[in-house]
Amino acid sequence: VGTDGQPQGTAYFLQDRSAHHALKNQLAGANSKLEGINQTNAVIEFQLDGTVVDANDNFCTALGYRIEEIRGKHHSLFVDERYRASGEYREFWAKLNRGEYVSGDFKRFAKGGREIWIRAVYYP
Repeated sequence: VGTDGQPQGTAYFLQDRSAHHALKNQLAGANSKLEGINQTNAVIEFQLDGTVVDANDNFCTALGYRIEEIRGKHHSLFVDERYRASGEYREFWAKLNRGEYVSGDFKRFAKGGREIWIRAVYYP
């Protein structure tokens, strides 16, 4: 706008949204993958100190718990006393805290002390 109040020209403001749309598509793809994993696997989430943050319905059903019974509890709820006190169990958590994943077949205990074996991958 000039001193006389009349338009003097036109200004255009452009923003390249390509990166935004690409990121949005990547996130949508990642969310789809996570949803697929959640629908077909038993999934539980822990803090690195072993405290249960969340678990899906598959996990709760397999171990006989409701999420309210395990949220805020320690992972050691699912292992026997001897293993809980072992150096092997301490090393399990040390590895996760170093950023290493742990995988294998694990003996765990469901509600009521029922022994189960799981094939699992723990990712930090």
